[in-house]
Amino acid sequence: MDDCYIDLDLKEKIIKNIPENKQDSVLCSLVSLFIDNAPLKFIKQLTGEPEGFEEAELILKQFYRAETFDSLIEDAMKLVGLTNLCLHLDTLDLSSDK
Repeated sequence: MDDCYIDLDLKEKIIKNIPENKQDSVLCSLVSLFIDNAPLKFIKQLTGEPEGFEEAELILKQFYRAETFDSLIEDAMKLVGLTNLCLHLDTLDLSSDK
């Protein structure tokens, strides 16, 4: 099986279970997760500084806000893996009543 294989049906189920009013908080949380797990080389390439974590978060938040939510979830599936993504989403308050 290809390591980059994305189960599109599962991706759609994940997206459908994230209320629209919670998508920005999910975006911010996933970007933080990406940065926490990114190699220093990536941070340096993105910001010019090996410890530019805050700037890297700002850059990625801006990038993903200009993209579709679908692309964020797909990238999360690739970057952190499906299991880690689902575990992370389970820690968030994703009820739609807030």
